[in-house]
Amino acid sequence: MNRTYVIIALLAILSFSAAAAVPACSSSSPGWTFAALGYCGDLSTGVTFTAANGQQITIFPELLKDGNVQANTTNNGNTGVNPDHGNYIDGMFEVQDNHNGNIASGIAPYYGTNPTGDSPYTGQQGITDFDSGGHHYDVMLYIEIQGGTGAGQVPTGTTLSFLMQQGDQAIDVVDAYWDAFGSGQTAPPNLSAFTHSATDVSVGLANGDNTVPQFSLKTSTDSTHPVEWIAIKDDCTYLLLNSITETSSVPEPRFYGLMLAGLLGIAGIYARKRRTAQQPS
Repeated sequence: MNRTYVIIALLAILSFSAAAAVPACSSSSPGWTFAALGYCGDLSTGVTFTAANGQQITIFPELLKDGNVQANTTNNGNTGVNPDHGNYIDGMFEVQDNHNGNIASGIAPYYGTNPTGDSPYTGQQGITDFDSGGHHYDVMLYIEIQGGTGAGQVPTGTTLSFLMQQGDQAIDVVDAYWDAFGSGQTAPPNLSAFTHSATDVSVGLANGDNTVPQFSLKTSTDSTHPVEWIAIKDDCTYLLLNSITETSSVPEPRFYGLMLAGLLGIAGIYARKRRTAQQPS
């Protein structure tokens, strides 16, 4: 009897260890690059990632039905659940190329139930879409950006370039939607709320071989619209967000230093020439 209790206790410890062994999602330079192996978030909650320069983005996994963001819940028949598949969004997974059979690197919504252990996530479809029960469903990523010059904020006018990776299908196209919203827009908006978009953009090479971003956009936040929302939609299956890189429209401080040094140098040359011209011959 005592031996039975010991075995049950050991199994409980091992199960907990396997669950605790799931690494969290992470991003690396340049910008925000996703090429680790991990799981993060819960249902449709956002996860914040910080770049090397301190700027931050928050990524949300979302399920849309006919273009409308669903109130995501656990698999209990509520509106956030696809009633035909019985699945729901539960955080995000991140995979690394050539690890555990993965053939691309990036991050995407986890559509199903919370995984445990060092899973290769081979059963996941990433950013995807499908028709079911007379409705169109999209499993998407939303990116929230706070515009400005404060801590963690991304300056207005920053160009963001998006690199997507796909699996063994080279026929995917991606749609992107973006716009600046008021501070009250704290949740991912429906697709009809966006005024800017790039649709049917070819993803390109299969098997994670893309190295050139497929689309870029410039943030347009201002004092009355300080929040930029970006939505990424797939028109096929198994698409991953590999990286977001940025090009700021605001010159770095060293640029101003170099410009000032150059102006002072020109002024010095002009002053010397003027003194030489004024000396009697």
